[in-house]
Amino acid sequence: MPLYEFKCPTCGVFEEHHPMSNIPRATACHECGADARKIMSSIKLSHLNSARGKALSSAEASAHEPQVVTSMPGTRGRPTPVTTNPLHAKLPRP
Repeated sequence: MPLYEFKCPTCGVFEEHHPMSNIPRATACHECGADARKIMSSIKLSHLNSARGKALSSAEASAHEPQVVTSMPGTRGRPTPVTTNPLHAKLPRP
């Protein structure tokens, strides 16, 4: 069920679950009982599939805790082989 935001004139913004078929324009505030109007914002869906949920949580985490780069991209693999042949020392280097 989607989560909608409402704004109370005294208490501020709060959220409520409502079915998409019956979205109220106003509701009573949870704290003071005053009339709170619906804020025009995107709905927040409470159920996400796992792939989308992981992508969203990864994006949120990277905003505050960026991953540290430990190596250059594309350097995973075998290291450059080192030769011990003395004839190879005479070859031109790039």
